[in-house]
Amino acid sequence: MTKTLSIQSSALSTRPSDHTSWAALTEQGYASRQGLITGARGLLGQIGMIDLEISVGRLGPGDLKRISRELQSLMFRAT
Repeated sequence: MTKTLSIQSSALSTRPSDHTSWAALTEQGYASRQGLITGARGLLGQIGMIDLEISVGRLGPGDLKRISRELQSLMFRAT
């Protein structure tokens, strides 16, 4: 998330006519987005079978399912 904010901050200070900088920022944005999607998919894969486990911590299966939906929503918006 910090990387995305850094890219956005750089974009705000870049002149619209600086096509080289905009192309570099676009590539950085795509790479950052792909990293977020990959990480979210990995996490969803880990918690996808949460019903089969017994939760020992403070978060129960219902909590993790709610987080899973939020991650899916975030991943959808990122793509």
